Amino acid sequence: MATIFTIQSNFTHGELSERLLARTDFSGYYKGAQRLSNFLTIPQGGAKRRFGTTWLSDISSDVTSDSELQLTVLEYKTESDYPLIFKPGKIQIYDDSILVANVDTPYLASEISELRWAQTDSTLVVVHPNHAPRLLIRGATSDVWTFEAALFKFYPTEDFDGGYDAINFTPSDKTGDITLTASADIFTDEVVGGLFIGNSGTLRIDAYTSATEVSGYTIIDFDSTSAIRGVLSYLAYPVFSNTKGWPQTIGFYQNRLTFGGTPALPSGVWMSVINDYFNFDTGEGLDDQSISAFIRSRRAAVIKDILGTNSLLIFTTSGVFSAANNFGEAITPGNFSLTQQASSAVAEVNPVQMDNQVFYLDKGKQIVRSLDYDISRQSYEATNISVVTDVVNNPVDMCTYENPSIDDGSFVILVNGDGTLAVYTTLQEQNVQGWSRHNTTGDFLQCADTSDNVWFIVKRMIEGVEKYYLEQLDFNVYTDATISGTNSPDSNIITNLAMLNDLDVYVSSAGAVFGPYTVANGEITIEFPVGSYTVGLNYIPELVPMPINIDTGRGSNLYLPKMIKQIVVDYIDSYGVYVDGYPIPELNLPITLDSAPELKTGFSRVIVREGWKPIIRNGMYNFVQINITQPLPFPLLIRGVNLEVEMDLPQEG
Repeated sequence: MATIFTIQSNFTHGELSERLLARTDFSGYYKGAQRLSNFLTIPQGGAKRRFGTTWLSDISSDVTSDSELQLTVLEYKTESDYPLIFKPGKIQIYDDSILVANVDTPYLASEISELRWAQTDSTLVVVHPNHAPRLLIRGATSDVWTFEAALFKFYPTEDFDGGYDAINFTPSDKTGDITLTASADIFTDEVVGGLFIGNSGTLRIDAYTSATEVSGYTIIDFDSTSAIRGVLSYLAYPVFSNTKGWPQTIGFYQNRLTFGGTPALPSGVWMSVINDYFNFDTGEGLDDQSISAFIRSRRAAVIKDILGTNSLLIFTTSGVFSAANNFGEAITPGNFSLTQQASSAVAEVNPVQMDNQVFYLDKGKQIVRSLDYDISRQSYEATNISVVTDVVNNPVDMCTYENPSIDDGSFVILVNGDGTLAVYTTLQEQNVQGWSRHNTTGDFLQCADTSDNVWFIVKRMIEGVEKYYLEQLDFNVYTDATISGTNSPDSNIITNLAMLNDLDVYVSSAGAVFGPYTVANGEITIEFPVGSYTVGLNYIPELVPMPINIDTGRGSNLYLPKMIKQIVVDYIDSYGVYVDGYPIPELNLPITLDSAPELKTGFSRVIVREGWKPIIRNGMYNFVQINITQPLPFPLLIRGVNLEVEMDLPQEG
């Protein structure tokens, strides 16, 4: 019989998959957890209670299903962040928790989920395949907004159908404003904005007269006014129109507005003239003029998204493609080409960038991949980063959070299809790559971010009715849907809580936490009168380390019976901690408003001698494990866990 001590002070690999519970040869085994729920891994190695959320507004009006909402945020200069809620026929614009404007839109309920956007300066450009791109622009004050159709100087053009080889085209003059006459019907009114090329000349068509006659002006003069055979001509229509469709996705790269795909040309890529975002004139192919290209692949490459990073990345149903320019080199019409970087089809969830990586979902929505740029190879490497965990479950949205002034982690946040969050903590230089799972009373539906903030749409059941709420990530609160207020004078009745009717809430005031209380008729009555307070929905953090395997130099002892005699929990600024269902006494003293608990830093010993393990549950053997939880919403940071384990080691020799 031997007594052995083992410590785990590194949880930077987060919650590991159940399939890895026996992989003691995997280096991440000793840096992970069997369960990490409502915890976040931190770069220094420990794990802490996750962020809470602050309740901002009820956005349920005019919404009948989850698909009728889309959330994004417009960053206005350096002054404000405006959460934007797209609904059928309107955009609701918020300044913090205040609805400052309702802007009419042409989008139907069935079209809301297909909207895509990108921001330049303080303007949001919105695209949908059924509608011309539109610009959301703030006026002089936060309650003045316009949502207007973009004005194109020139559309990109393409010869869609051909069919004019046997037709002759005759220009009325070699230069200037001229007419072009066809020997048979070929033109439609959608040719306006298109191009005709032949006999060394180029004509920009600006007017339609009939099926046999159009007019325009010469970009490059014709050699003569002789009839031009169709087989030697090129007739291009505008790529974007109500008939051919409009851009399906959008991005910016190297001061070019970039559109990806239309219903008629789903693999097309069109980049504007530099610094002239709605000018797609190819001109003479000069370096600053527009670019038009198509993705050629073994499989159909329908473009799903565009992201400008170290290079231009195009995400498609045939994989990920990148503009093949040298790092930092300007893209031009002369050097533009697309090369495939990853072959797996992508899901219709926006990719994100964080910690010098790009993250995206495979089509099946169970694999999250990171793209890392290798400067020496001038290419990307795609890595499956979710293979080690089970917390990813059919994600529907993705965003990022990084705010060094508040927290020292970088987080990729995935909204799972089951209403939970899968959060990935990353810090490449320290090999931090840990997953955790988060739940709430209700369902997370969507998220949106700025450089240092995240907002959520959350669905909660209030008195039997589904409500949609706008909430904001907040590391300064330890509850969800948190409401802050002040009673003057102090009172034991807290009102204005109708948004939480019929739910159990906790109250925090002066460092003390009380609850739960069930909200009825928009209020609760508590034991003590309070002044300033917060009220919100609790969530329970849970940390279960990996099954114990101790390096004794005699091979694996994972399956040997063990008894945990003592647990030492090391913590920073924490309170209300439980181990295996038992409270740590010094972290669970009686709470009154006059004696608010003091957050403690140190370590506590817990004697848990419960008998030999593995134990049998449901007729099956289970590994020895411990469970660390926190039933009340206090701060919590676990620095490490030390176990005193007794087991019968095999004899040497």
